[in-house]
Amino acid sequence: MSLFAETLSEQKHHLTHSKASIVMRVKQYIDHHAMDAELTGQEVADQIGVSTRYINQLLSEEGLSLSRLIWHDRVLKSAELLQDNQNTHRSISDIAYTTGFNDVAHFSRTFKKHFAVTPSQYRRQINNPL
Repeated sequence: MSLFAETLSEQKHHLTHSKASIVMRVKQYIDHHAMDAELTGQEVADQIGVSTRYINQLLSEEGLSLSRLIWHDRVLKSAELLQDNQNTHRSISDIAYTTGFNDVAHFSRTFKKHFAVTPSQYRRQINNPL
């Protein structure tokens, strides 16, 4: 292999590793900040140091987008709260607001799209398994 080919191969490997690193950092940032209702894709991009367009290009390779990733993380966090027996006294709207949703109807639609049941149905199924 020529020196040029080796250098090109190393650069390609570094670029692939760099992309994976960016995606990992994006996911970690969202995981730590998803419950912040003010979290935006632009904030994530600013914190990571790349554009939202670039992040969306990288995430599209996984069938995701920045906004979808934020909503996905919020829905998973809300499901965790609904499963926790210490939260049975909390209303669905309280859990929605706690996990970063500003609109309970949007929360319910997003939750149902993800889990195929409403948050209330999910809570009942978890607390009263057959």
